[in-house]
Order: sequence, then structure tokens, then C-alpha cells
Amino acid sequence: MVAATDAENNPLTFTAINAQIVTAENGSAIVSFTAPKTTTDVTTSVTIIVPDGQAETIKSVLITVKGKKDHLLNEDLWDRNTVYYAGDSVTFNTVRYVALWWAKSEKPDVYLYGGLTIEMIRM
Repeated sequence: MVAATDAENNPLTFTAINAQIVTAENGSAIVSFTAPKTTTDVTTSVTIIVPDGQAETIKSVLITVKGKKDHLLNEDLWDRNTVYYAGDSVTFNTVRYVALWWAKSEKPDVYLYGGLTIEMIRM
């Protein structure tokens, strides 16, 4: 929520950049920000503009959205040429696998024993 006052009691309006004004009345507004889906950390700003007909006040705040790796992104797909170490995770045929020790060139859904022991995690 944001609030503003005007010394001359002029009516105030609220405008948001990179956010939405949900409601605005009696000198206050409820602002909604929807974080983007991202695999890397992203910093963005939300700006609120409040004019009173004669002047305006502009205030901004920086918001950092923490990235979350999507288990279905191409960069996370199993690759026969990649060496996977214990704890590495990968997606193969839309199923998430975690290597329990070193492995290379072994399909996660076939080699459950031996060089690649995997633990299947359904997302």
C-alpha cells in the first residue's frame, strides 16, 4: 500500500510503472507487482506517480527477483557428452534425475545401477 497527502487537499491520482494499481481512494492505493519467471536473478523497479493537478511526486523502489532454474529448460536437459557429478540434476524425458555419483554418457532412465546410479524425482 502507498499513501499520499496534499496540503491543499487537491484530489490525488495514482499511476504505477511495472506494477498495477488495484484500488485507489482517500489518498492511498494498493499496488500489485507480479514477479517475472526467471532462471537468473533480475532487478527491476516499480515506480509510483502521484499528481495533484499542479505538481507530482514520483517514487521508485528496486525489487530483486531471485531466479529459479526450471527443470524443463533446454539448459537442464540430459546431454550424453556432459560429465555429471554426485548431486547434479538433469531432466530426461520430462523426468527429473539426480546423480548419486560421477557419470557420463549413460541415459538416466536406463542405467539405474553401475556407473550412473540415479534417484528419480517427479516434479
